Amino acid sequence: MYVITGASGNIGRRISHRLLSEGKKIRVMGRNAERLNPLIDLGAEPLIGRLEDKAYVIEAFGGAKAAYTMIPPILQAENLREYQKKLSDNVAVALEKAEIQHVVNLSSLGAHLSKGTGILLGSYDHEQRLNRIEDINVVHLRPAYFMENFLGSIGRIKRENIFGSSLRGDIPLAIIATQDIADVAGKYLLELNFSGKSVHDLLGERDLTLLEIAKILGNAVGKPDLKYVQFHYQQVKDSMMSREISESVAEASIELSKTLNENPHIFDSERTPEKTTKTRIEEFAEAFLADYKK
Repeated sequence: MYVITGASGNIGRRISHRLLSEGKKIRVMGRNAERLNPLIDLGAEPLIGRLEDKAYVIEAFGGAKAAYTMIPPILQAENLREYQKKLSDNVAVALEKAEIQHVVNLSSLGAHLSKGTGILLGSYDHEQRLNRIEDINVVHLRPAYFMENFLGSIGRIKRENIFGSSLRGDIPLAIIATQDIADVAGKYLLELNFSGKSVHDLLGERDLTLLEIAKILGNAVGKPDLKYVQFHYQQVKDSMMSREISESVAEASIELSKTLNENPHIFDSERTPEKTTKTRIEEFAEAFLADYKK
């Protein structure tokens, strides 16, 4: 039995499909039964609940031999880091009680840093918590920024012909498609050939600046003049809070941007074949266009 947290998300869903296609038994965790129905129809065992509920998490991990774990983004958390720590501890306690032997944990590039990374500090905390569990084998996947996050810019591109964020446009960034993260995670779960506590950085196909990304996405949607704009930090914070994102989450996001703007190489990881994945931003641009047309 494999347990998959966040099974209705981009990564968890793809992992679940792969395991099911290989004839594996899986238990899928999620908050919304309807979103899990496609996996249930394929034979997955559902368990509906929230990671905030320790009893639920303990029940979900019971009897499993391996798990895929992640701490989902909680945009309304009043104290983001304390909330992340609570979820992390619930998962860790459940893993300990179930005596699960292998865990593939979704972390993030930059999770080796204990300060200055804002919203990513939850990944640092979770890695440290899992590493304290004895007699468990954990591989922490540290992917780069998700290409799918750019889908959130579609509305502004349509309204204002602007693609922007609080990051500098000239910083080379590692970016990755979530399908590539899922492929790596699925391989680890099928083979279960890792031991101890290890880290696997995932850097995508190549580094790109946001200026370059704006040009590629702009061309894809018929806006070759699409410009990248760096917004002021306060503008971004106000915009996030206007969308019912908590002040704690908004401030954590800004802290990360400030750190990257001031020290662009802080997340640098030597690019190797094992860290490089296949999906190009030009391929993702096709999916971006499909969403843009909706």
